[in-house]
Amino acid sequence: MAELTNVGLKDSEHIAKILVNPSDSNDVLACATGHLWNDNDERGVFRTTDGGKTWTKALAGANGSSGCAMIARSQQDPKTIYAAMWDFRRQGWTFRSEARARAV
Repeated sequence: MAELTNVGLKDSEHIAKILVNPSDSNDVLACATGHLWNDNDERGVFRTTDGGKTWTKALAGANGSSGCAMIARSQQDPKTIYAAMWDFRRQGWTFRSEARARAV
């Protein structure tokens, strides 16, 4: 059984998907949804080229409550990446999902 090790983005809380470059396993994209209950900076698409030692934000959401909902790689051109962004907020009494900050 494979073991997972946290190599960064600890404040993202939720990672929707991880894409590993098929040609270079040190090149990884992480689709970070972010905190469920409040805004935070570790939302969006993050990239590492050193196997997770350092991460840079490749795509940010429109605001502090927008994160990456899903990410995919084109099978025809692996350099083409599609990312869907989502603005949401969970509260004890409601769930807000905004269309205006969504983007593909």
